[in-house]
Amino acid sequence: MDQQTKRPTGDSLKVPSRTGKERAPLASGMSVRKRKKARLLARLRGVMLIVCGMILFTGLLLAFLPMLRVKSIEVKGNVYYSTEEIIEMSNIKVGDEMLALDLEDSWTRLVSGMEYLDYAVVRVKSPVSIVIEITEKPSVAYTAYNGKYYSFDESFCVLAESDAKEAFSGFVFVELPEITALSVGESIRFADEDVGYVQTLLDTVCGEGLAPHTTLLDCRGRYDSAIVLGGVCRIEVGSVRDLAAKLQLAQGIVVSKGVSEGQYVVVDVSDPAAATYRILSSAELLLNQ
Repeated sequence: MDQQTKRPTGDSLKVPSRTGKERAPLASGMSVRKRKKARLLARLRGVMLIVCGMILFTGLLLAFLPMLRVKSIEVKGNVYYSTEEIIEMSNIKVGDEMLALDLEDSWTRLVSGMEYLDYAVVRVKSPVSIVIEITEKPSVAYTAYNGKYYSFDESFCVLAESDAKEAFSGFVFVELPEITALSVGESIRFADEDVGYVQTLLDTVCGEGLAPHTTLLDCRGRYDSAIVLGGVCRIEVGSVRDLAAKLQLAQGIVVSKGVSEGQYVVVDVSDPAAATYRILSSAELLLNQ
């Protein structure tokens, strides 16, 4: 019986290599190359779609951003400075383009142009709103010297000078110990260098929230200091030893005794064991004890 000769198919067609070993089928190799080419084309299409998307997004962003304008400016932390003063100093206005704002320049303007500012942050709160957060210098007060008024900070460095007392109306007025030299930008020089008790009094008044009600802080003497509150009550604290306890005692006496309208009183707690309360005939006596 004649055997039927079979023609090899593509999958079974083997091509010998020079080394004598059989190579992979030709049809199989072509199929692999086609798949690789298809994957490469798919990747290129994906990259092109991403690039086109980015170009479209950038175009829309550039067209949309100029439409974003400042609608609100919020100020936080200000006590001495008004909100209007801070906004004006920042040079940011409602209606400005958000994209054109220079927040670093605004920050520089604030910290360099406002002597009572200790710290400031200018930031974007939303696409159309700005927040300015500030911290004012602690324990700032002012005093009188040679017919003028000077503000100073907690280290007794003089911050500003004015002919008008009203320029510093937001701060506590302090009668300081004997001054030998005073000029803006430098520390006050005293006849007696040990003036730590002044800062203790000032820190306590500010820390206890009494500053807005304090008419005068009399620190002329180390052992006979006093605080005048609301222009009607003088509290003689003497030395600053046990100051917090003395103020609490004075508060209790004022609450129990009361201060009638048109009345001026002195509460002496310099010796807590022998505290006194007396009524004065005029407001002038509050300031000249």
